[in-house]
Amino acid sequence: MTISATPLISVLVPTRGRTKLLTDMLASVFKMASNPGAVEVVIYIDDDDEETLALELPDYNITRIVGPRQSMGTLNAACFARSFGDIIMLGNDDIVVRTPGWDTKISQAAARFPDQVYLFYPNDLFKGATLATFPILSRVTCDAIADPFPGEYRGAFIDVHVMDIFKQVKGAGFDRIVYLEDVVFEHLHHRLGKSVMDKTYSERDRFVDDRTFMALVGARQWASQRLLALINDTHINPEERLESLRPVAGWFFSLTWGVLFRGTAKPLWRLRLFLWLWLRFFYRHFRQLWTA
Repeated sequence: MTISATPLISVLVPTRGRTKLLTDMLASVFKMASNPGAVEVVIYIDDDDEETLALELPDYNITRIVGPRQSMGTLNAACFARSFGDIIMLGNDDIVVRTPGWDTKISQAAARFPDQVYLFYPNDLFKGATLATFPILSRVTCDAIADPFPGEYRGAFIDVHVMDIFKQVKGAGFDRIVYLEDVVFEHLHHRLGKSVMDKTYSERDRFVDDRTFMALVGARQWASQRLLALINDTHINPEERLESLRPVAGWFFSLTWGVLFRGTAKPLWRLRLFLWLWLRFFYRHFRQLWTA
């Protein structure tokens, strides 16, 4: 499979209750694009979000999906299913694009990988190089992974999930992770004082997906092996789906132990995840004790 000279880029954006942020985001995506006709934004609006449903969307290449409120993973998967792009990017309604010609820069980066196995991510002026906050993947990669945005993730960790897959690919000898420092998608996160602590933020539990991330370690191993097969030009079954490696239970210690010792990612990355998850565990429980 080959991509066109000007590949279509699909930006996936679940949104809720943020009409001003959403319209600003859409305007920046298309106005900063060098070829806005080769960009589409697929947005998902909850069917009880009357304010956003009433919004008059600008005259851009936008696909609007309306449906029940669901997990973030399910929303992104729904947007992906309705997209047509060769290049897929996870977006947010609280970002503003600051880089003119951002689409050209991404397309040029994609042209470096004929097998289309890559993970790009822009500079969000928040997490920077440390985390692929807004991951950019090829459709070929998404199809190979089969379930790139697992529905089990209720509100977070999709970016870490995707990055961990590619860290395992890197550990097997193929570094396909590219940080696009000069492509700025500014994250107007409330923790930076760039937006208010609204209902969408406050209703989201920052820690609800920790255990899910750990439980899906086997799924990430499976996904990395699929990508390695693509890189090595080995046939994979496009109809194959992973259902058996999705445990939902287990002690926190054993789950983090699996993150530390399973997979092909380099030891430093696995150790970083292990320590980060334990820090989050202690912070969550001490916070609960403090506020009790």
